[in-house]
Amino acid sequence: MINKSDHIVLNFNIPEHKLKKGDVGLVIFIHDSGKFEVEFSNMIGEKITVIKLLSSQIKKIHKIKIHQIGNFDLN
Repeated sequence: MINKSDHIVLNFNIPEHKLKKGDVGLVIFIHDSGKFEVEFSNMIGEKITVIKLLSSQIKKIHKIKIHQIGNFDLN
């Protein structure tokens, strides 16, 4: 069961919001319709977007994971 304040992972790409499968978000509101309002932010906490998603589009993160950066260019 997904609750408010749970961290979730996205199951698919959403190009119009520049989100990719595997991106992590935070559930900030659960609508009566069953949709979840999810906030996505960058690694330093700046909000990128807030969108409504169905439970089939997200998966709850059960274990604490450490954020990693792939393909990071220092230049």
